[in-house]
Parts: sequence; structure tokens; C-alpha cells
Amino acid sequence: MIEELLKVRIWTAPEITKLFKYLEDLFDEEKCVIVSDVTKELLKRGEKDNVSAAEVILIYATQHYFNVDDNNFKALVYYRLGQLYEHHRENFVKAYTYYNKYTLNNTNNGNKHGRRKLTSTSCFMV
Repeated sequence: MIEELLKVRIWTAPEITKLFKYLEDLFDEEKCVIVSDVTKELLKRGEKDNVSAAEVILIYATQHYFNVDDNNFKALVYYRLGQLYEHHRENFVKAYTYYNKYTLNNTNNGNKHGRRKLTSTSCFMV
């Protein structure tokens, strides 16, 4: 199903709706992973409509898919939101906010939170 949706070059409301319908019966952990993967591809394409679709999907995920035991799944979504706002919207305040939320939820490094430093044009791990 996801592969078929990703064949659509420009995402609009019908594709977003199909994605949400597909995700309905999955666990929130799976939803977060799929949302992260799909929006990564949409952001990579870079067209305005795809970036807008990614934003809608990611914001929806933060509001509906965060009933998870492992916060690393939340971190996936927050990281992608940080990328969206940094690279596509150039809203560095929002990018910093979401990267900070990513940092607080990311425990993949031996339960030590990652640290991010935001510069005026890029973010990098410290």
C-alpha cells in the first residue's frame, strides 16, 4: 500500500487520507516509523505540495500517534519536523523547538539524550 502511494509524484489530500486510512489499524509505534519514512521521501522530493503534505502528516502524528512506551518513536517524528522547518520552511525557531523535542525523546545512545546545536543555516550533532 505504501509503495503504491509513494508512486504518486505530488501528494494532495486524497493521498494523505489514504495514508491515514492505512495506518488506522496499526500500533502507534508502527505509525510513527511509517510517517517518518513517508515524510522523509516527500521532503526529499521537495515540491511545495509534498512539503505541505509532509507537514500535515507529521503534525497529525504528534496529535494522534504518540501513545507509545518507547519515546524513540516520538523522536523520529520530531526529528523529521525539525528537518522540515529548517530546510523547507526556513523557520529556525520551529526547527530548534522540534530538534529539542527530538533530543529529549531520543534515548538510542545508551539512554543518553543526544544534543543538537542549531546554526543559522544547518544543524549538526555535537
